[in-house]
Amino acid sequence: MARLFLVLVMLAFGQTATAGSVTLTFDDFQCGGAPATSGSQGGVSYTNPNNGFIGVCGPEIVLGDDGLSQQMKILADPGVRFDLVSFDVDATYEVFKIARNLFNAGRDEEVIERGGNLIEESFFWDVGPQGELAEAARPQRSDSHPFLAITGLRDGEIIARTRIDPNGRSSYQPSTEFADLDEVRLAVTANSRSIWSSDRFLFGCGNQCGKATIDNVVLNVQVAAVPLPASVWLMGFGLLALWPLRRMRAGG
Repeated sequence: MARLFLVLVMLAFGQTATAGSVTLTFDDFQCGGAPATSGSQGGVSYTNPNNGFIGVCGPEIVLGDDGLSQQMKILADPGVRFDLVSFDVDATYEVFKIARNLFNAGRDEEVIERGGNLIEESFFWDVGPQGELAEAARPQRSDSHPFLAITGLRDGEIIARTRIDPNGRSSYQPSTEFADLDEVRLAVTANSRSIWSSDRFLFGCGNQCGKATIDNVVLNVQVAAVPLPASVWLMGFGLLALWPLRRMRAGG
């Protein structure tokens, strides 16, 4: 009886999920031949859409604009969830801004809708009613900008998201909200073909906004156990039910 009970307990605990730390080093991405644009490791798959693009190859993820894809994804295998613990990041960008109150009424909204290269477009703007001011009001370099966006999803629903300025960083640890996910998206937020705004400023770039390099993504991966077939449990409880009969026969 004790042995049978022990077997059932082991079966029950055999269904619990397993967890472990996985570091995505992207070492499977190499230069030469036909560079891969996707890979997998430790229960997740990932995309590297720019690998093999002009001047871009090797064991890291490069995101950017001006012909580069702005986004990469990390996707959990079926039955897997993960926490985003940290990743290494290196970024160089040039984002410019100009105050919205320098524009004639409604002119700033027209600029946003048209988009384009902020530096080139600014020379054709009717910035304000004073000619001298219009000549002086050219885009200025933005000292900081939330250039990298991180989005965590579960079953297609956004669970957590944030934007960070990667300038001066070597790594980043997101908040604990980035937990129990099945997808993470990393993307640069600036595009040289677009002009965007805050309450006070218009923002944009020149010919290119910049690049962000991602490496050594650390995940805490949980693998859900595969449920035991019902027949196994029925067999176990059936054996338990027969145990009194065995004792009766042994006693007789």
